[in-house]
Amino acid sequence: MGLHGWGQVDTLEFTSRRQVADTVFGLLNQNVYGPALFERSMSEDSLLILQLSGNYLGAASGWSWLQAYSDIAMSYVDSTIMDSDTTLLHKLENFQLAMRDTSSSLDLLKQPFGLLLHNISQIDSAVMHAPESFSNYHSQLKLNENLDEVEIYRKVVLKSAALLELYGEHGYTEGTIVYSDDFISTSPDITIQSIQLNVGNGFQPFSAINNEITYSIRKSYQLGQVAIEYILNGLTKKDTLSFNLTTNVYKNGSHDYYDEGPWESPIRHFRGDLQYCILYGCGNYDEKIRRPILIAPPYRPTIQNPSFSKYYDQFNFKSLLTSLADMGYDVIFIKETPGNRGINHAGGILADFIKFINEKKKEHFPNEDWENVVIGFSAGGQHWRYALKKLEKEHMESGTPHHHTRLYIPFDSPHWGANVPMFAQAVFRDYSITGNPFAIATHEALIDAASKDMLMNHIIGSNLTESNDILTITPNSTTERQNIVFQLDNWFNHIYTPMNDLRRSFPTFTRNVAISVGSNEKNYNNEYDLDPGEKLFSQNFPIPTFWGMKYVNTRIDASWYMSSATALDRKETRMVAFIIPIIRQKQYVTNWGYEWDMAQGGYKDDFYDQPFYSPVAIMRWSALGLGTKHYKDGHMSFLPLVSALGINPSIWQNNNLYYNLKGHDLMYNQYNSNTQSDLYGYPNLAHPIDHFNITPFEAIYCDPQTYQHIKMQQSVDDDELNDVYLVHTRNFILDEVEADVVYLQNKIIGKNHLNWDPNYRYKAWYKAYDKVVFGSNVTPKTDPGAYIIEPTGEITAYACNGVHITPGFHAQNGSKFHAYTHCDGCSRPRGKSEVETSETTNEQNDASNEFQHSGSDEFNNKIQRDELKLFPNPNSGKCTVVFPQASGEFVISDINGRIVTQQKVEEENKTCYLTLPKGIYFLKWSESSLVITKKIIVL
Repeated sequence: MGLHGWGQVDTLEFTSRRQVADTVFGLLNQNVYGPALFERSMSEDSLLILQLSGNYLGAASGWSWLQAYSDIAMSYVDSTIMDSDTTLLHKLENFQLAMRDTSSSLDLLKQPFGLLLHNISQIDSAVMHAPESFSNYHSQLKLNENLDEVEIYRKVVLKSAALLELYGEHGYTEGTIVYSDDFISTSPDITIQSIQLNVGNGFQPFSAINNEITYSIRKSYQLGQVAIEYILNGLTKKDTLSFNLTTNVYKNGSHDYYDEGPWESPIRHFRGDLQYCILYGCGNYDEKIRRPILIAPPYRPTIQNPSFSKYYDQFNFKSLLTSLADMGYDVIFIKETPGNRGINHAGGILADFIKFINEKKKEHFPNEDWENVVIGFSAGGQHWRYALKKLEKEHMESGTPHHHTRLYIPFDSPHWGANVPMFAQAVFRDYSITGNPFAIATHEALIDAASKDMLMNHIIGSNLTESNDILTITPNSTTERQNIVFQLDNWFNHIYTPMNDLRRSFPTFTRNVAISVGSNEKNYNNEYDLDPGEKLFSQNFPIPTFWGMKYVNTRIDASWYMSSATALDRKETRMVAFIIPIIRQKQYVTNWGYEWDMAQGGYKDDFYDQPFYSPVAIMRWSALGLGTKHYKDGHMSFLPLVSALGINPSIWQNNNLYYNLKGHDLMYNQYNSNTQSDLYGYPNLAHPIDHFNITPFEAIYCDPQTYQHIKMQQSVDDDELNDVYLVHTRNFILDEVEADVVYLQNKIIGKNHLNWDPNYRYKAWYKAYDKVVFGSNVTPKTDPGAYIIEPTGEITAYACNGVHITPGFHAQNGSKFHAYTHCDGCSRPRGKSEVETSETTNEQNDASNEFQHSGSDEFNNKIQRDELKLFPNPNSGKCTVVFPQASGEFVISDINGRIVTQQKVEEENKTCYLTLPKGIYFLKWSESSLVITKKIIVL
């Protein structure tokens, strides 16, 4: 029947869903079927189709509610009765922005509740599918004259209720459902009398007056219920619908959080621009900012709101954050609100935040001068890059405060640009034009300020030429990104900016170290047999639907640097009532563009096969889930290694995106070793000597495995990978922040700040668990060179085993240098990692050994001998302490510094049993010059 209809009629070109609906159903009498006809939407939403047959048992999520809203809106002849998809999404974004509370110290999840209740007409399916019922009249359905149009319709009430959370894994243990008229939608003949919600505690009134209901998350895919009373055609009706209370609950890994969550400070606000939490460092009993490590988060769209607990769990992989705190650093994690600002906007805020933190640490510890460390994940790395460059320029020219930051670590950050492949951008663009709400939502995120700043190639910044349904894209970045690149390259340079190598657009007064989660030596061609131009996904089949038949023919290809390389080839023919063929076709090709599908680097399923909003999911959603993918999940590049490590673009252009770090002598083991290693990225600058012409960073790191972009632990857990490499990643960061032996060379204190103010003093403190060593050639981790303190410099250093001065250290007349032996009891954890089991190879055990920096067996023995054990911790009020020796004394104080107990350790008994009320305490044990501190958590 479909083939017969195809041969009898003209073709209707599919331009927009509404135009098709108006044209195809234009001859039917609206006065008969009313304001809405469901067939106008040509819906394929499973929940709505079930409701047509009287089945209302399905539970909606935020995404399925959005699809239902879009389909019902298209059913109305009058487009003003319901919002367009784009308008609705903007209202969701504005809602989230309005929910930001800059006065509260609480981390809250607030989401709106969506309700759809529409009485619409539907053509009887027997009439719709009968070949004699309709004919095609100028691409419109014309009813057989022998049928009475009044008799072919029936009324149906379409219903959908949902918590409008479009992005899961939020990390909140409880949330609040908020009432908003923007998301309560009914047909004109329905009046709602009352709404009640049951989120596990019985039904509660829910309205503009009782407008907030709080719920607790107990399990994944937890259901809620809504009871509705409404009037339809003068009759009172009642319904009860189910909805997904959470779309994808994020489980807080292996942590038993106490009441305040994993962070030791309440949520604080910096102006109205960002929030931050603090994990205070060892020895910081007064909870003041002393030795800051500032961490900026990755990008997130406005309608995504991860909790601080989720951030903690995600980035505390292998106890990274707690290890930094154990070493004495105050870990300050930032949540940017919103999380999709442009680089210059967010960077300017972080620049002001650094000034604020510097004022606080000087206020809290006026006699100490610890420099900052900044870490930025993904977009956060770009924000710090901009902030540091901006502050350096202002300081050198205007005398504004120095950023007082010694280390910049971008983690998987898109220095040359992130990648959303052109085929994905084409899908988002093409399907959003035709009214797919998932494509619209993703396209909206794609064109926000952050995305336009970070993508190397962007479809709205590219040259697009269209001819005969073939759209040729010459890939390019947006003007916004071009302006950011120009600013970093030209605006913030000063007299000390290296102008002749890749460091030009990076901070000058910091040590710069980069990390990538991509494999360091294998690309997709030799690991996954994926070649340029290879088919990635295809659809080619007929699909029966309740309104007729659909023929789908779609193909997406891996990128290829060539003229007119196919990115997306799509043709879709809809046979309405088996009569009218509606064709939508488009071919997108790229013209000599650098694409990243073939590169090493971290993957991101959002742009391939993530549920709901990835291009493959969007295409499958419109084809009843059908289609075949020809790639492996989790292996399609989002952030190439060459971008994350700032590899010189002249090396990898023109389809040569593979760059073997080992093969180019950039991957080495620890200092004093010329052995190439898979594990560490300490460049030996003598080999090659033109290192900064290859990468702007002084040290780079990646590993043999490919993880999902900034979701390392999740990738390991989902793909059953060997997580020993995460230990190496953690160790690399800890060693860069503060190795057990701190080596300092090739630094002139006085050349890292303004010179025209004779009264300016640059002050900095250094410490090490073992020793601090000054000289001109003490480590290959930086260029050889003298360490000089000019008259404007003041440096203080201490370590457990002293400060060592070697040739190349100079403290000039007028400078200040104070060095002494001191052990403050703060250091990284000494125990073996739980992943270093007997199954791990000897090579891996050797590489991940955490004691290699000490330099002597005697020192290692001392570490083991002086270990203090406390268990269980956290506990319910009772715990056991085993001291290193049966001597000395210990003090227990609360978080306000008040002493709870103080006593000597009993002779010949190293074990003590403690009983404490609920709270957080610090135990400090001292014996001679040795001091060890532990934190006790009583739940």
